[in-house]
Amino acid sequence: MADTSLWSVVVGGLLGVGGTMVGAIGTTIRDVAQQRHEKAKRRADKFEELVAAVYEFDQWVFAIGTPQGLSRPPSPFAKVQSISSVYFPQFSERVQELNEVSISYMAWALQARLTLANSPANGPVEPPHGFHEAYGPFVIKREALLAALQKFAHAEFQRSGPALRLA
Repeated sequence: MADTSLWSVVVGGLLGVGGTMVGAIGTTIRDVAQQRHEKAKRRADKFEELVAAVYEFDQWVFAIGTPQGLSRPPSPFAKVQSISSVYFPQFSERVQELNEVSISYMAWALQARLTLANSPANGPVEPPHGFHEAYGPFVIKREALLAALQKFAHAEFQRSGPALRLA
């Protein structure tokens, strides 16, 4: 009879240890899956911020040529650079190219504003020459970056399944 009660204790102990191990493994798997989901969600959120910042920068650059252009808040380009550097370094070259052409356009816009400001008040105002040559390369680089971002979004977020299709 003593053998039977000892066997019950051993089996009960093994079941308890086994249940604890299954629980610990299940918790670990759940935690890893949750961390992956949170990382993917944060990356998707940062991607959305990056695209929004590119559009904000586009508006900011274009506004440089307007009378209110000089009184605008700081450029959102730092946000574009920081998000792309930390989360999406594969876009660094395109971001740098956009920066270079934006500097060229801004230099043209500021020169055009000075020219208009120094023109005679009563005389005909000639539109500054070179707008298309200055702004065109910016548009081309902006569209190239946005196309690359769109291609990445389709590949990264659409193929990943319902867990990563974030609205």
